Amino acid sequence: MTKLLQWVVASGVVAAIWGAVLSQYWFKLTESQERQVLLFPIYFMALFALFAGTVIMWRVFSFNNCDTAASELRQEIQDAKIDLEARGFVMHYDDDEEDDDDYDEENEDDQ
Repeated sequence: MTKLLQWVVASGVVAAIWGAVLSQYWFKLTESQERQVLLFPIYFMALFALFAGTVIMWRVFSFNNCDTAASELRQEIQDAKIDLEARGFVMHYDDDEEDDDDYDEENEDDQ
């Protein structure tokens, strides 16, 4: 069962129970109870938003840095650049601000 199907089934069950309680088929609700039942979807969405925000914040705060993987990736990028230059590809990339200014001036002269 996919996650989407799980959410659809769970939402359907909750909606069916909410509709059954709201219809007052089995028992009668007082006016204040009926108001609370009507507001249940809003309460549910607020709790879901709080849960989702908490999960996202927890995963951001507990995200681990992979310094070795980052250095390996930088090395692979450097190797790829060297390999491409050896094959005749000309790349213009900005390593620092000064090179960017020189590159713009060269392009203005060509036009």
